[in-house]
Amino acid sequence: SNEDAKTCIRLLGQEVMPAMREIGKELGLTDPFETNAPVHLKYSTDLKRMPQAAE
Repeated sequence: SNEDAKTCIRLLGQEVMPAMREIGKELGLTDPFETNAPVHLKYSTDLKRMPQAAE
């Protein structure tokens, strides 16, 4: 139901995500934005362009 979906999303934000952040801190993990890592190959600056097949 709609109420169940809202409850699920609320619990994810209030319980699950904060717990995951704490575990990440304990393990020394950071998110891609903190490490300035690309979140998509398109934004990577250190990859060589792969040859493409002829169209």
